[in-house]
Amino acid sequence: MRSLDAVSLMRRIYSAALYRLHFRVLDPIAYAGEPESVKRTTRLCDVTITSRHRDGGVEYTPTPHLIVRWIRHTLPSDVSNWTFIDIGAGRGRVLASAARSPYRMVLGVEFAHELQQDAEVYLKSLPRRHIRAGDVTVIRADATTFSIPDGPCIFYLFNPFSGEVLRRFLDHVIASHKADPRPMRIVYFNPEHGELLDASDHIRRSPLRLLTRAKFALLSPHQLALYEITEGSCR
Repeated sequence: MRSLDAVSLMRRIYSAALYRLHFRVLDPIAYAGEPESVKRTTRLCDVTITSRHRDGGVEYTPTPHLIVRWIRHTLPSDVSNWTFIDIGAGRGRVLASAARSPYRMVLGVEFAHELQQDAEVYLKSLPRRHIRAGDVTVIRADATTFSIPDGPCIFYLFNPFSGEVLRRFLDHVIASHKADPRPMRIVYFNPEHGELLDASDHIRRSPLRLLTRAKFALLSPHQLALYEITEGSCR
């Protein structure tokens, strides 16, 4: 048991060191024009949340820029018919990146009032020549009840909430898929509760390319897992 605890501690230390590397060195190189507010970690006790799932939320931490780029390379090459949905959109870093691709729609779902407002301001500040998505918006809503758009959807999660809230979110997504079967993918960065997706009969894990696995293993503070919503499997 002590050996396992030591391994877990070392992993956490290594993860924290890699995140500092991204935050202090790699992020400023990747994108210098981002508002300072987007870069700040924010505790949930410092923002206004009316959702009943407040206690199941996780503090806002921006996804490193380099990770956002790597994730983009795991997505379909033609996204013109897809909606990209950032669950726990925070201050809009991932949304701003997605808006530069020709998605049918880019949608952020955020339950903290101040974070949703900051994301709106950031998205409106983006030069119009850089926006290729058909529509870009961020709403203040609960991830377990918001109206999921029709058509193919990609959901991005950076470990936004507890396992119990994740379970309810997955039930919501699966119900939408059953009502209107269509391609749905989940991109789960820092998959703390990945076992919930792995155990579902309606969710199938997609393999990562060898180069992608290597990059995340060596230079990412967290791992990445890709999933597809299915009709149901024979497990």
